[in-house]
Amino acid sequence: FNIWNPAIVPILTLLTIVLAIKYTETKKQIYIFLLGFTLSLAFTIHFQSMLILPIVTVTLIANIQTIKKFLQNIGLLALGALIPLLPILYFDINNNWSNSKSFIIYFLIDQYRIWVPNRYLTYLGSYWPDAWGYIVGGNIYIAIILISSVSVLTLTKLKEFSKNKKILILALSFAFSVLLFRYYRGERFQYYSLFANPYIILLSAWALLEIYKLKKLVGLGLIALVVATSIIQSQKDLS
Repeated sequence: FNIWNPAIVPILTLLTIVLAIKYTETKKQIYIFLLGFTLSLAFTIHFQSMLILPIVTVTLIANIQTIKKFLQNIGLLALGALIPLLPILYFDINNNWSNSKSFIIYFLIDQYRIWVPNRYLTYLGSYWPDAWGYIVGGNIYIAIILISSVSVLTLTKLKEFSKNKKILILALSFAFSVLLFRYYRGERFQYYSLFANPYIILLSAWALLEIYKLKKLVGLGLIALVVATSIIQSQKDLS
């Protein structure tokens, strides 16, 4: 319901995830080209989209077949990424490289001009439970249960990586995105984690399914809680 540029980021993130999974399943290189395109398009809309980059990197590394094909994939990725940047490049060429200069100045100078508390304990123990809870229904306690479940499941499935490759690509890439976001210098607002919505919804669904398989009553209870709190949160957002 917010008509502003970051609102499209979750959709482009989800599309990037789908393309990564499709490449993992089929190994068709067209998906690598489209990965580069969607990632770059998202980046041109909002800089938080840089945090989608790990899924591209993890997908490429997890699906290495030969060095030749890996290098081909890098080339296709770069070609796809170039297309959304062409209008910006055209603008910069005709406007004294204003966008590029602003980007470089921010990374080299401006980001160091402010200081905000950035402890790992606060970041992992406060920001992400709040964000996760808001996305799945507004309850921080359910969020903590889901975060713990996803973490444990990811670690236990690592020993059978090839068997669980698709979900582990998703989980590991999100973990790397969370790590990258830790090094953002500035205040973190809720809309800065819009990129995480598809990750959190998919990983939460996976955790709930695995819990249901293990203990049906516990799984059904958690699913009911998530649905109930999500409805309540949706009503608040709509009011």
